[in-house]
Amino acid sequence: MRSRNLPGNLMYGVVDRFFTEQWSTNALADWLSTQGYNISREEIYPIIRQAINHGYVKLCPARADRMVSQLARAFPHMPADTRIVDASAPVVSSNIAIETADLVLGLIIQVYEKKMQKKKRSSAPHRVHVGFGGGETARFVAEKLALRLKMEPELPPLTFHALSAGFDARHPLNAPVAFFSYFSGLNHSIDFVGLFCAPVVKWEEYDEVKSLHVVRDSFKEAVNIDIIVTSLAQADDEHGLLNMFLTMHRGRQAGLEAAGHVGDVLWQPFSNDGPLTVNTGIRAVTLFNLPDLVDMASNEGKHVVLVAGPCTGCGRTKTQALKPLLSQKLLRMCNHLVTEVATAVEMLSGSDLRTRGTQNIRTCPAR
Repeated sequence: MRSRNLPGNLMYGVVDRFFTEQWSTNALADWLSTQGYNISREEIYPIIRQAINHGYVKLCPARADRMVSQLARAFPHMPADTRIVDASAPVVSSNIAIETADLVLGLIIQVYEKKMQKKKRSSAPHRVHVGFGGGETARFVAEKLALRLKMEPELPPLTFHALSAGFDARHPLNAPVAFFSYFSGLNHSIDFVGLFCAPVVKWEEYDEVKSLHVVRDSFKEAVNIDIIVTSLAQADDEHGLLNMFLTMHRGRQAGLEAAGHVGDVLWQPFSNDGPLTVNTGIRAVTLFNLPDLVDMASNEGKHVVLVAGPCTGCGRTKTQALKPLLSQKLLRMCNHLVTEVATAVEMLSGSDLRTRGTQNIRTCPAR
């Protein structure tokens, strides 16, 4: 009998015995024969792959949890919810995305439960709003989150927002609105709010662009966003989308360099001291400015998730961009942080960091 016809309870039984009790494939084939299924030992591996796709197995990236307290002692504005993934190339980006997706899923459930508790005191719709910044890192997180949501038997009503427009014509899949395809069709209670405009506009035209009919509704809906998911770029990383754009306009880039540009979040630059408002002649169109993120991160009912993994283009860490976000009050723009060991080691250069987590594999019972 082909493995795709194996019932869910037996599929779960296979992975539970394989991962938890370390049964051999021969033993699993013998056990299935007692259940009326004549399956060879070679067919066990496709069954395991199928069980993973069905959500009976959840891979949990290892964490370096002890390093979190070391970072907290060194950086006064580090979020209390900081997660350090213990991974290295070539799986670091994937593991960071999985860890972030699990974090966001937990926040979705938490926000929804709190809204339901206030149901009698409010007539507002009980829907959880999630906003995504752009870029490859955010796309990886959206993809993994969609897979996690597919495993959930019941989903709260969700609205996904694009926080910016597409920034790179050659990589359109990294535009936030492209992420919506991952979530489309999960259930009938999911909808979307896009942002359709030029990714950058002339500085003096920004307010006018925000008032356009096709744009103003996106900004109006932004006040409903409960959870923001975004990443950061470092000023000297040639793969950062803002950096790539500014490189084509050398004069504008030079203005930021003179002001101490070290990184950007949501295409908005900052220095070691705070957000940069240097008039470079152009600016990105985003639903939130950096001070807005700072305000949101200090709001008990709002969540800003910052992903600070290595550059997906070259693998360089973003330590110099991350440091001021954890040490400068004016840049405390997240209350949830996901990073990885290499970044943490650089942040704590010289400390004894010989700490390793434990890779976890969890089996999830069939429903």
